[in-house]
Amino acid sequence: MFNISFLEPIKSLWEVMKSLWYLWAIVAGIVGIKIFFNWLEVWLEKRRIKKWLEEHKALEDWREIGGIEFSRVTAAIYRNLGYKTTVTDGRGDEEIDIKGYKDGKRILFQCKNMEKAEPHDIRAFSDTLRKQNFKEGEMGVFVTTGRFTKEGRRMAKEAATPMKLVNGIELVKLSKK
Repeated sequence: MFNISFLEPIKSLWEVMKSLWYLWAIVAGIVGIKIFFNWLEVWLEKRRIKKWLEEHKALEDWREIGGIEFSRVTAAIYRNLGYKTTVTDGRGDEEIDIKGYKDGKRILFQCKNMEKAEPHDIRAFSDTLRKQNFKEGEMGVFVTTGRFTKEGRRMAKEAATPMKLVNGIELVKLSKK
């Protein structure tokens, strides 16, 4: 049926693997510990942001935090709204601070913690979105703690790629949902 010379190397390999079971257990333990600590880090970060949001409900508090922290807060707000969000590391992402998904649709976020979003900010984000090959229903969301200029709102409406603008007051409302 089977050639004996074919089965011998497999049997030998199996015997070696059985004799090194303790190494397999150590590797599995190390991998398990790494997975656990990665999960714990993410869980603690989400908990920290949630607590921060509970303690800082005023828009003035939000304007005092830095850019990456504002992106994390924004991601937490949208996560509470049912989005799956990931904050980018800020390198090589062009104008994208958060990658989000909801109902199978991709949503890309630009977060600016500033008093007034200028037209050049909207234009830069629009240029980035144009390169994303969006499918129907996908879009970009520009979030700021401030407000948008009239020209910036016009540019967003006329953009080739769907874009939603969320100002500080709207963001506070979203955080309370």
